[in-house]
Amino acid sequence: MAKKFPIERFVSDLIIRDVRLAERTDLRLTLDWAGEFDELPYRLPYRRTDGEGAYGIRLEKQGLGYVEIAADRKLDQHEYERVELMASTLVYCLSKDRLPLAHHLGSILKQVRTSLDITQVDLAAQAGTTRFGVWKWESGAQAPSVAAIYRWCQALSLVCPAQTALVSTVEFSPDLLRYLREDPVRLRSLTPEQFERFVAERLDRMGYNVTLTGATNQKDGGIDLIAVPRTANLGSVVIAGQMKHHRDRKTEREAVDRLLSWKDSYFGVGLLVTNTTFTRDAVWTAAQQRNLHFLRLRDFTDLKRWLQDQYGTEQDWREIPDQIELAPGVVVKIPKPKIISAFDLFESR
Repeated sequence: MAKKFPIERFVSDLIIRDVRLAERTDLRLTLDWAGEFDELPYRLPYRRTDGEGAYGIRLEKQGLGYVEIAADRKLDQHEYERVELMASTLVYCLSKDRLPLAHHLGSILKQVRTSLDITQVDLAAQAGTTRFGVWKWESGAQAPSVAAIYRWCQALSLVCPAQTALVSTVEFSPDLLRYLREDPVRLRSLTPEQFERFVAERLDRMGYNVTLTGATNQKDGGIDLIAVPRTANLGSVVIAGQMKHHRDRKTEREAVDRLLSWKDSYFGVGLLVTNTTFTRDAVWTAAQQRNLHFLRLRDFTDLKRWLQDQYGTEQDWREIPDQIELAPGVVVKIPKPKIISAFDLFESR
């Protein structure tokens, strides 16, 4: 007999805003279902605050129970849609008679797939089924098991197992960007997640394809993003980015050493970005000849330039030498072309 897929795992691994539900402190989940959780109501996270949340969603199934996800603040549209999808998925998983619910859940997950521009063939490969199997799931012709639903949601990045890095795309509010341009010091008021997205958005503007690795429970070497040039060529390198967000203190040498652990890997450049400055020890370590070709330290001064869409200046090439001596008496100057951004192209018209 096949082992029953643990609903607790499904709950813990649900993702909203690139954070697993088990790791969130601002959302409260309550399952009260057919007496299954009577002895110990299953709540995530366990750090429940006093008072009931004023926002969220509660889905009931007559005679069986309810699934409730509550918050103490108003959820934005993306959060509400994700919370509603979470609740619908859990109601489906908890129900024994799933076929009547299959069409509704299938249509929702189909919308997620199409919004991500994922084909049924690609989804099938990720979920361990066939294209016809995906069609039956999405049309409601078949009620997949809880384990199958988990694989389906995992292929759509709706759940993520513990000890696994989350991968997300770049998303940064234009209003927030204008707010930062008015006063760059406001970078310190961002959350670490917002700061990562800000840096990723700036790299995207510079002409890189950027992937945020997101939250993880394992020691991953501190890689917060991966970037490659949008226009690939023979000299293209893969950039490993690490972000350090502080309120007032400087970024220390420990962060530099951690990124240096990737120096001899498939990453060609290690980018360390802070919203403050670096300690003298950190700068000294990065400036050593053995590290200079790999490391790029960017601090608050650089971020102010980036906020004004100033890319490709001398400051961005400061680690690259003006010339290299190939042999005794043979010195070659190093060309330093200007980085062309979308703003430069627009202004030249």
